[in-house]
Amino acid sequence: MTSAIAGMSVADVRKNLSIMRSRWDSNTPEQPFNSAAMLLAVSAGGFAYKFVIGHHIKRHAKSLK
Repeated sequence: MTSAIAGMSVADVRKNLSIMRSRWDSNTPEQPFNSAAMLLAVSAGGFAYKFVIGHHIKRHAKSLK
């Protein structure tokens, strides 16, 4: 299994996803995304962007086989 984010292990990606899920209830209309740092000093927004793009690239490559 390969990571959706280059330079980050699958375990680190899963840990970051877990952190985002656990902090979800602390979001407010004034601050919809908790800006606290995630693992490896990545912002929540930066992680989410890298995850979505990386996941899409993996799925697209798989569909071409």
